[in-house]
Amino acid sequence: MPSSPTASEVIDQPHPMMRSFLERIQGDLASNHMLRGAWIEEVVASYLAIDVFPGALNYFDLRTRDGYSVSIKQSIGDRARFDISGRQWAWDNELAEKLREVDPRAEGWLENESGARRRWCDLWVFAHLPGEPELGRIADPAEWRFAAVSCTWLDALSGSPKSLTPKRIENEGVSFVAGEELADSVQRAGQCLDNPVAWHPVASTGTF
Repeated sequence: MPSSPTASEVIDQPHPMMRSFLERIQGDLASNHMLRGAWIEEVVASYLAIDVFPGALNYFDLRTRDGYSVSIKQSIGDRARFDISGRQWAWDNELAEKLREVDPRAEGWLENESGARRRWCDLWVFAHLPGEPELGRIADPAEWRFAAVSCTWLDALSGSPKSLTPKRIENEGVSFVAGEELADSVQRAGQCLDNPVAWHPVASTGTF
């Protein structure tokens, strides 16, 4: 029985339908927010040398090698704005897997017992593409700028905003940097956490 092709083989030697699909979704990067978000997760992961993803629906987008959970927000153009609102509930894939070892019907919801909304991730990375959001620029990691902050920093913002503009972030003293500097920014943000999580570091590799 022939073995199934790997993901790399599917991409390198695509079926005509797959080739058409890949061309279409690349073209939609400028207008499709969710697709663009997945692309920026890939970009951030590579700059942070992370090659392990938590899967769909999970409350965090990446886990750093130091064990911090990371939420990644992206926005493009001169009217860019990042959602930072909290949630009362969050879905944890790893928790669901552990619980389902005992009960296959178990779910992996986390709840803030106080009933209030909270930010579940330790660190937040904001990815901004300034200027014209042309497809070629969106698809080029070097065109993006990144800022990293801790949830402690977000919780301390005056006015309890539910969203932030790049200008507000910079006015609060956090700079947007090129991808090559993102790892250092994330490390500095992690040092500002009041209550960092305990987690086993994830070994990972990869870079652009």
